[in-house]
Amino acid sequence: MEDQNTLGEVADNYSTKLKSVADLELVTDDMEIKEDLEAQYPFKYVEVNGEKYKMPNSVLETIRDIRLEDSSKKAFKVNKTGEGIKTKYSVIAL
Repeated sequence: MEDQNTLGEVADNYSTKLKSVADLELVTDDMEIKEDLEAQYPFKYVEVNGEKYKMPNSVLETIRDIRLEDSSKKAFKVNKTGEGIKTKYSVIAL
């Protein structure tokens, strides 16, 4: 059966804003990283409850550095400041 959504319904619910891992309470080292290679600008993400949360390379690098210092670290809080090209991320090991 075909989807019965009208153009207006789809447009009202359409969002181009991709969520960030900073929107999550925490990320853990056992989360599966996926990659969207079909997007105009390919990106890595984690999926939680069917929602995609972008995982910037800078966050992955920081988590790697933290785990190099202490491999027992398994959970992290990601904070985001700024918007667009001025976006910066900080990672706190929990």
